[in-house]
Amino acid sequence: MVYSVSNNKAFINGQNGIYDKKVNNPEVKYGRNATNNYMTYVKDIARNPMPPINFEYRYIPNGQYSYKALMGNAYEELGKKTEVSVAELNQKFDADKQKIQAMNKEILAKNPNSPVVNPDFTAEALDLNGDGKVDIAEYATSTMAADMLDGDQTKCDVKNLDGVITNKGEDASMALYMKQNVQNAKALFNEIHKTFQLDKAMNEFKSDPNNMVQ
Repeated sequence: MVYSVSNNKAFINGQNGIYDKKVNNPEVKYGRNATNNYMTYVKDIARNPMPPINFEYRYIPNGQYSYKALMGNAYEELGKKTEVSVAELNQKFDADKQKIQAMNKEILAKNPNSPVVNPDFTAEALDLNGDGKVDIAEYATSTMAADMLDGDQTKCDVKNLDGVITNKGEDASMALYMKQNVQNAKALFNEIHKTFQLDKAMNEFKSDPNNMVQ
């Protein structure tokens, strides 16, 4: 199994994975392994029996924050592409909807009167330059936002950026993709993009073809 389960919680990281013998850079390798392992976990959520809905996803290796690993995360999330159309990314959000539906089913099974949500998602806020596409630098802002929200679900604070996302941060970040929140979410993503010079990180990632090995 590409993730472990302990005390009704799933733990996902990139220490091992399908890119162990493919990607040379250890940070990129970790990032791509971590995301691939996390995507396997998400797929398993829709299966029966399903793994715990509580999780800890270490998408960046321990130590100093790695932008190489972050770009590896984003590249893997975008289907091993450096950019995708907004329309294509919207299709990816269908998996998030399936996960929420599975979680709702579990919640309602325990308490039929519990409130559940079925949000309408869009990737529009991630198209920061308005070209109809989302590149890995733009997409990476969403990962960083989820990480920050993990420490405080009410606001994004850089001090909470630690390379780990749990269900708390992921759930809080879902609001950023709701159609009614596009304007505010885009402002946040733009700020993250500029502050952390993610275009520079993307160009460095793309400069080594091995980082993008299939």
